[in-house]
Amino acid sequence: MKSPYRLTERELAVFQDSDFMPLKAKVWAKIEVLLSQLQEQLEEKIPEFSDQLPKEFIYSSGKLSRGENYKTYSYRVMDYPRVFQGDDIFTFRCVVLWGHPIGFHLILRGKYKEEFQDRSVENALNLEEEIWLSKQDDPWVWEFEADRQENIHKLSPEAIKHLLQKQNFVKLSLYLPLETYAKIPEKGTEIFKKLIGQHF
Repeated sequence: MKSPYRLTERELAVFQDSDFMPLKAKVWAKIEVLLSQLQEQLEEKIPEFSDQLPKEFIYSSGKLSRGENYKTYSYRVMDYPRVFQGDDIFTFRCVVLWGHPIGFHLILRGKYKEEFQDRSVENALNLEEEIWLSKQDDPWVWEFEADRQENIHKLSPEAIKHLLQKQNFVKLSLYLPLETYAKIPEKGTEIFKKLIGQHF
């Protein structure tokens, strides 16, 4: 009987590959630069509209998070603007999850859901890009889940209204193929501006 602890041929090849971990570190270093560039571009935009945005947006700081074990996957996350005040949450989050599509997510809860949901949903409906509306149990799920997210363009107004009333958060997401990683700063800034709308 084969031991369950015996490595498969592919597992052994990965285990023996001494180049993989240094290459992984180099990949993440370059992705982190792109995420920092996205934050910088967003930071340049926000103050231009200080009279139209809540003050806490102007003074919010961005955050780059690093991790190695989201359902076994390594990841990098950039939040900006980023306001977490108890139940009141507004964040624009870019998630790069190893081996998965790049995700841009606008997450609203509490007073920010009330203030921005109608505008952001309407703007999403006017975009050519595929924007996904979450029906997940919570907004902190990062891989694409076709059965727990709806393409907003395929929903009726009644279905959208029902979903928004049912959940205590709004999460609008755009996914890009991993090979388009170089577009992170440009595409992230563009989609944020389009979702928030009228201020920009």
